[in-house]
Amino acid sequence: MDGLAAALVEHERTAAMSSRAPFFKMSGSGNDFVFFDGTLGGMDQLETSEAVRAICVQETGIGADGVVFLRPAGEHAIRMRYYNSDGSLGELCGNATLCATRLAHELGMVSSAEMSVETDAGLVAARMVDGRPEIDFASVTETKAEV
Repeated sequence: MDGLAAALVEHERTAAMSSRAPFFKMSGSGNDFVFFDGTLGGMDQLETSEAVRAICVQETGIGADGVVFLRPAGEHAIRMRYYNSDGSLGELCGNATLCATRLAHELGMVSSAEMSVETDAGLVAARMVDGRPEIDFASVTETKAEV
């Protein structure tokens, strides 16, 4: 059984890594993320649950808490799609959004330090201030206890 499991893991790893797509690895507040520049194209085979899981595995992949596909969405906006390490699509990750803000600025995806980040949870206002990324989340207006 161990041999079969190893073969399956190797197959997923090989399929995910065979694209040879350039990537960036960033850390935000202790979380590691793998970023792919969506402007380069050819991301279809990487933007799957299986590929994301394989990429995130520490022992056989790149190793990360999540994977982000990033692309420009206008002169002052970027679009990010965030995937959790289990391959599920996440609406938003604050630490990944901070990293995306910095990477988009450094890659020149936006023309100013102020930008909007399009996420699956909606728009997030972001900016670079003194070389550091900042993002704005909506204020919490309601809380409830889990029972």
